[in-house]
Amino acid sequence: MSEQVRSSFRKWDVQGTGVISKDELVLLLRSLDPEATDGEISELFSAAQIEHEDSIRFEKFVSFLFFDIPVTDVVGQLEEFNSTGEHESLWEVALRAASANASKKCTKTKVDSYFADVRERIMEPKFADRVRRLFAEQCGDDPNKSANLGEYLRLSESIVQCSSNMAATATPTPDEIRVAFEAHDAKAGGQGRLAVDELVNLTRYLQVRVALATLMETEARTAEDRKLLKSQKLLRERGLWEGAIASAKAKAVQRFDEAAVDSYFAKVQERLCSPEYEEHVKGAFFTQVDTDKDGKVSFGEAVGLISSTLVCAADLGGMQKPTKESIREVFDAHDTIAEGWNFMGGDEFLNLMRYLQVQVAEVMMHLSLEVKPGQ
Repeated sequence: MSEQVRSSFRKWDVQGTGVISKDELVLLLRSLDPEATDGEISELFSAAQIEHEDSIRFEKFVSFLFFDIPVTDVVGQLEEFNSTGEHESLWEVALRAASANASKKCTKTKVDSYFADVRERIMEPKFADRVRRLFAEQCGDDPNKSANLGEYLRLSESIVQCSSNMAATATPTPDEIRVAFEAHDAKAGGQGRLAVDELVNLTRYLQVRVALATLMETEARTAEDRKLLKSQKLLRERGLWEGAIASAKAKAVQRFDEAAVDSYFAKVQERLCSPEYEEHVKGAFFTQVDTDKDGKVSFGEAVGLISSTLVCAADLGGMQKPTKESIREVFDAHDTIAEGWNFMGGDEFLNLMRYLQVQVAEVMMHLSLEVKPGQ
């Protein structure tokens, strides 16, 4: 259904702007569901917090609709923020809310680890220094200078970090930035301008919001990829591993230095695509797993390998143990039926092994000196 909605939108978006007017969106939704009432559409817009917007970023709306990405409750967070006195910032309130939201979809251990790294990164001196440097470039070196909403909006694109493949859904909109700016301005006295330290906390708040959206969508994309791969032969030929790397990178950028993350996964990808790795997996390792020596790897022969790898990744990453169904899904997602249903040849087995290696590489990443915060 999500692809049907996207396909319909492309017919409207002839200039490729990625933006749709609210009136056009109403017509699009009615073309997909002629029985939708005005009240139902209004409730939908209210839930997505776009009822007051004239132009809507379509990809973000579709992601909210189908991927169940939580919408930030700035008003509720502001009420809690105002009751905390001077000892807590809005970003800290948002971080608690984000963790609670994500725990509804992911295991608590995984969520705690993810947001602990997010907290550490946005509290690093270099995060604040970057905001201050960009602020100085815009407003000068005078420590008493401040920025209004318009000035911060011009800065926000370079200040708030979001991986390129998440930009359509995770990047805060100008309206969302305005609401957050006004919340911080109200706490600071309502002058309509924020000093540099206040801008640092505003940026931390927005980064927490991006981190939550990134985590939730990458998890949803992974589930969506598995469903598609089970039904589409051409996608199964490519396997899950490239999508798994993209999702892992998007989440890691919210936890660690982006350049270090890129370097780490570039090395992972280089190794998985190397002739030596391919020769080993399709040769000696394939022969080892193919216990009945029929030149094919069956699900029965691969199940132990898949299970042990996913259990290892789950243990290291603080995730739930894989179920029998999820283990079967991983096998089926790489089975192109070239060797018959339930059997894999060398190419299919290679992509399966690449996917399993990415799972391990993702949870081992935090142990790498390359990506440790502060290194």
